[in-house]
Amino acid sequence: MTDVAPTPSTVRRWPRWKSILLVVSLALNLLIFGAVAAQIVRHRFGPPPYLSSGHATLVSFVRTLPKDRRDALWALTEGQRAELKTAWSDVRRLRIAVRTALAAEPFERDRYKDLHARLLEAELQARRSAHVLFDRVAMELNAVERSAFAKWQPRAEKPWRRRFRDRGQDGEGGLGSESDLPAGVGKVPQATTGTRP
Repeated sequence: MTDVAPTPSTVRRWPRWKSILLVVSLALNLLIFGAVAAQIVRHRFGPPPYLSSGHATLVSFVRTLPKDRRDALWALTEGQRAELKTAWSDVRRLRIAVRTALAAEPFERDRYKDLHARLLEAELQARRSAHVLFDRVAMELNAVERSAFAKWQPRAEKPWRRRFRDRGQDGEGGLGSESDLPAGVGKVPQATTGTRP
């Protein structure tokens, strides 16, 4: 048996359509990766929505306290936090029901109006539950913690990019830097994965 060298007619070339498909696939992968990365940066993996509305609240401030103090406050407010979590779950469930009723064919006006009214009541109940929780936390904070919260809140409400840009400058709210806060109190928490500390 003799070895025969391949001739140009027997060598298979990489088809042009495969090269184009490879480039398009790479472009789509980069586009998807960029969109996911942008969402991560924009939303910073904040706390669950039932614990915070995305604003610097008393509950989000408690996360910045030393562990022993934070654990004591969590224990004191466990019932209120559970009630708030349930209230926001009801709101989410009713929002889905309202959307479903709105899109249903045939459209039932009375059903939609009833669900929409129930949604309003559920949202008000969730706000009342949040109000009770914030009141309870406020009553449990000591004078140093209340003062630290007043200094921490304007800075914590800024997007993280502005927080770092303004570090060391006396910006809105009169807070220059974290050194203005008592030791171990009110440090702006880093991005979390949504779990309670």
